[in-house]
Amino acid sequence: MLLILFGFAALSPAQAQTPLPSTAPGWSSVREILGPPTMEGEAFFKADYPRTDLNVVVRGVPLEPEGLGSWFLLRFDGKSTRLTGDIVLLDTEVPKAMAQALRNGLEVTALYSPFLNESPGVKRLCLQGRGARSSLAWAAKLILSSTGTPLGGPDSPSGPKDPAAAGLPPKNPHPPLDWSKIQDLLGPGEMKGRTLRFEFPPLEETPQTGTAAAGAMENTTTFLFQKLEGGHLAAMGTFVLGKEDVDAVMETLIRGHITVTSLWNLGSGEEPRLFFLNFWVVGGEGEVTEALKDALDQAGLSKEP
Repeated sequence: MLLILFGFAALSPAQAQTPLPSTAPGWSSVREILGPPTMEGEAFFKADYPRTDLNVVVRGVPLEPEGLGSWFLLRFDGKSTRLTGDIVLLDTEVPKAMAQALRNGLEVTALYSPFLNESPGVKRLCLQGRGARSSLAWAAKLILSSTGTPLGGPDSPSGPKDPAAAGLPPKNPHPPLDWSKIQDLLGPGEMKGRTLRFEFPPLEETPQTGTAAAGAMENTTTFLFQKLEGGHLAAMGTFVLGKEDVDAVMETLIRGHITVTSLWNLGSGEEPRLFFLNFWVVGGEGEVTEALKDALDQAGLSKEP
């Protein structure tokens, strides 16, 4: 299903089919409705919508926009088109977005908290559905339109509101962005704005093209790191785990003083049964990275640096 948190929600180029030209057949109606994709292939279309309109503070840490990304993925399995989505919502937006989803024939598969003690309160809403491509795309857009989500896509000129205007303390000055210590432990990451993103595909396999690549988008463990002052960082993300790995990974995270913010699964009888574990931590760069590396090793998801 989804790939979480914080946006946790894009696929690295090495994991996907080479994007087709914007004139590629099949997805033109979806493109007209949802805007330019962040990833497109013959069998899939993915669009991301950062919540650049929000200023969310988690335990005193203002989040970068990359930590608050919504996305929709449409993929064709040879017979029909399936939509999955993961939407960032203010607590006050949840009822309207959920009603809009159900009104348009989509199934709500999960509603969870990616953080704890954040202000303002946010949730993530997970959806799925099957049908005609244009109908699914319109359902997705209507849901987004019921929220304050900027609809210009990832390159939208919209930016975060001024923290002072939102009644929040000003953000701390940006520290230098040296990610070498983290990448020495976890391998190459991908810069997203002022954050560093890692993706760990299931079973250490590199997804193939087409539907396999699209499926991997939903089942990839994802980390996002944000630099703070004084050699500290904030880390957030989602582990995608088999049932047999859940307890051991949770114990490893707790030993590393990493907070598990939610644990859930789709509950739809899928095989293999997957669980989604979200986490949040603020701490020293070395300690946090080593604890997350231990959890990756426990789940068999580590990649070579």
